[in-house]
Amino acid sequence: MNQSKDYKKMRKQKYIDSHVQGALCKRIFLHWCVFFIVSMLAIGGIQVLLGNPAEPLSQRIAEQFGQLFFFGVVLASLLPAFMLDTVRFSNRFVGPFARLRRCMRELAQFDKSESIHFRDNDFWSDAASEFNSLRTRYLEYKRLCDENNLKLPETVEQPISQNAAR
Repeated sequence: MNQSKDYKKMRKQKYIDSHVQGALCKRIFLHWCVFFIVSMLAIGGIQVLLGNPAEPLSQRIAEQFGQLFFFGVVLASLLPAFMLDTVRFSNRFVGPFARLRRCMRELAQFDKSESIHFRDNDFWSDAASEFNSLRTRYLEYKRLCDENNLKLPETVEQPISQNAAR
């Protein structure tokens, strides 16, 4: 129960995994900057080329700068909304993965972990059921080993695929 309360609290955070979500925000910011520059150049260039040919080019560029300033302010005001939406959307895959990592760490360190259930709109809900199956099998093997005074190996020295081939 305490773990689920911590989980719900954690999901209300804006950043769950600052490394992943920070990289996403940087990427969105980069894309937004490229879009902003290309849009301004394209619209300004078209307007300058289609403007009055009797006016000097410098005057047409100056007029377009003034007209595009408002467009630039509108585009710039959208950036925070894009960033916030990116962080909130990324919680749907970063949150479940962070919880899965935490449960795997608990199982590896303490030989116990609660089963996981992700929210309905989270990605990778099948990973929760697969982890729960693995957890159940591991705990059963652990129980059998404890009953028979056997010890599970601390680490696997060779990859499982090589062991299975023997």
